[in-house]
Amino acid sequence: MGSMRGFLLVLAVLGASVAGWLLLREEGVHRDDVEESDEELLLEGRGATLHGTPGRPAPPRDPQPAPDPTQLPGAGTPDVEAEVFLTGLVVDAVNGSPIAGAHVWVEPAAEPLDRIPRHLGLYNADTDKPPGPGSPLGLDGRLVGAFSDAEGRFRILEAPEGTKRVDVFALAPGWLAAASGPRVAGENVVLRMEAGLELTGTVRGPRGRPLVGARLMTRPAPGTRPSLRHVAVATSTDDGSFRLGALAPGDVIVRCEHPSHLPAELGPVDPATSGPLDFNLAAALYVTFELAPTDGVEPVHPSVEFRTDAPQPETGLTLLRPSVEVPKEGKLPGIWTYVAVPVPCRGRSVTFTIKAEKHAPWTSDPVELPVEGGSTSLRVPLQPSLGSAQARVAFRDDGGQTVAYGGLGANLELVMLSGTELPAGAVVEGSSELVLRSVPEGRYRLVVRSPRYAPVSVEVEATTYESPAVEVTLEPAAKVRVIFRATEAMTVPFRIYENGRPIAVFRDGVNGDATQAPVGGQEGGDVFTGLGKGVYEIIVSSDQLEARPTSFRADPGETVEVEVDVSRK
Repeated sequence: MGSMRGFLLVLAVLGASVAGWLLLREEGVHRDDVEESDEELLLEGRGATLHGTPGRPAPPRDPQPAPDPTQLPGAGTPDVEAEVFLTGLVVDAVNGSPIAGAHVWVEPAAEPLDRIPRHLGLYNADTDKPPGPGSPLGLDGRLVGAFSDAEGRFRILEAPEGTKRVDVFALAPGWLAAASGPRVAGENVVLRMEAGLELTGTVRGPRGRPLVGARLMTRPAPGTRPSLRHVAVATSTDDGSFRLGALAPGDVIVRCEHPSHLPAELGPVDPATSGPLDFNLAAALYVTFELAPTDGVEPVHPSVEFRTDAPQPETGLTLLRPSVEVPKEGKLPGIWTYVAVPVPCRGRSVTFTIKAEKHAPWTSDPVELPVEGGSTSLRVPLQPSLGSAQARVAFRDDGGQTVAYGGLGANLELVMLSGTELPAGAVVEGSSELVLRSVPEGRYRLVVRSPRYAPVSVEVEATTYESPAVEVTLEPAAKVRVIFRATEAMTVPFRIYENGRPIAVFRDGVNGDATQAPVGGQEGGDVFTGLGKGVYEIIVSSDQLEARPTSFRADPGETVEVEVDVSRK
């Protein structure tokens, strides 16, 4: 479940895992002084400018026309008499010609300058959808920054609230992202943009039809330094094609989103060597839920579980998040609207179960799944209920020190022992203690797996009144280093089994998932942790590879090394 600071959901029997982006930061990105030649372009204050290494350039492009600010969502014609925070110029770094249509924005100054700007939303755990590629809209839907005009000039009307020193960023189709900072009010800024590498490809939907309007965005791949120069945005055209540029050399992950399809990712790919990319998106129905409790009380920890009627049903369970698109002044009394939930359009229909604390579960009639995807909304009349029970678990290490559950980064398995059906999963609060909420009264078994400690299994009684927490002592985790021996370089998918069932493990301390095949074969081997004392088995899960199942014994606090001979069939 990654680091649990909020509320997460678990399925009965199966644990649910949520992994966050690991944002690695490096020190000391070089900041050069602004060149004196800039003063010929624009009278400018002193500062620092980010220079890139463009590598093989993308094909030259005509300057993009500046968007009409009156046509942008949330935008309006700026007051020419209003006080301006910053002014500046966006130019070609080679010949000084103006670049029109560059999106320029500011954020509080920070190190390093060559970082992933927060505005892009790439690492924002509170939203599944970052601002659209090239969009000037921030996470709150308001216009952020400005666009350069036909002469390359821009005006930033105001700084982030309470900020005096800012860094300035610019994105433009076909150009490497640029940055300059720190800057203060009243300065003039020159942003020099360079040509870079590009990624091309095609986006298709069901039956291979081209998809227009798909949004594509890159981010640094694991192992690639988080740099603004590894971020590019694009939109697919009428024939489904796209050109993502410009980028610096280095592995990136490419994400593709479409309003009526499930998002997909490809990578890692290096724009210096990659060929065309092909995205094939599955159609999806995006469902917006409007909860209308009959008692008028705002739902607490609302969740939705869905199941399709396909031969192999698609299922999902997620916590509903309040929509930021509905302003408070436009909200209907007694109705709460949440971010749309995507459902794969595999099957003819889907059924939803909504659950919230102190409200009875609500199950929908079957909802038709459109072949081409789409969107709809459901209004849910929740009925009050007082039968919601809870249980608590507190953790200590083997030295007796308190350990916060929210800092364990744990996977959780939940098994109901009383035989009563558990509707729409359960809500788990991860803070100082593990709190199981919104479940029927009865007895439960909780299995907690984390990177630093051996797994623990504890039985609890969920009651409608607040009972004392059950205390659990944690032991140090056992680890295994898996080394594959082969006559050629390869990646090896495999799983670790305990008593015949695959278990969740953590690769190098990073949250893993037992349903996903970890990648092996790296020099020196991969380290997996979160194991307890016992006997385990490594099984290679590939139809193209051969390897004998290999058993090993693990002990708390120890690392065992296991070698596996593998070859192609």
